[in-house]
Amino acid sequence: DNSDVEKVVACAEELLEQKNLHLWAVVNSAGRIIPGMCDWLSLQNYEDTFRINFFALVNLTNKLIPLLKNCPGSRVVNISSIEGFISAPGNAPYNASKYAVEAFSNTLRAEMRWF
Repeated sequence: DNSDVEKVVACAEELLEQKNLHLWAVVNSAGRIIPGMCDWLSLQNYEDTFRINFFALVNLTNKLIPLLKNCPGSRVVNISSIEGFISAPGNAPYNASKYAVEAFSNTLRAEMRWF
């Protein structure tokens, strides 16, 4: 359950404690969508969607970056959506979270190219 921050941190810390572990890739593919028009959805819908689609992805990735840096050529694969580029009506929280994933991925790509 990637929305449980404590579980994600515990899992990452367990990996970080292992000696001689080579982590070549992280694939983030979790997602949640609650369709509805902007004025129909509560702020809680937005928060829940961002917690799973964006913050959990960032949390796991950031925890595992030290392992990835030790493996030249390692990769982070973030599964996003076309709605991270083109917004469809009726999916505002999902669209916004996927735009955030795209922005994070672009920044991470630039920062990790030296490792």
